[in-house]
Amino acid sequence: MSLGNKNTHQAKSMSKYEKPVWDLLSRTQWASTNELKTKIERKTGKFVNWFLINSVLCGFERQKKVVSIRHERIVLWKRI
Repeated sequence: MSLGNKNTHQAKSMSKYEKPVWDLLSRTQWASTNELKTKIERKTGKFVNWFLINSVLCGFERQKKVVSIRHERIVLWKRI
């Protein structure tokens, strides 16, 4: 598999989780990456890769849609 195909596959996987992650984020309450991952797993009944969820959240942060607080190993997120 070429590198281009791998990046395309990852982009499709990320976009698959954008809506579920966005729907779980709140403007008033902070949620950790682990909390969001667990909630998505409960809803779908499937294992979700933590790094994909984190990538989606970082993408939202680059787009100025969310804000994060980082403390040691914990990252909390909420909508702007």
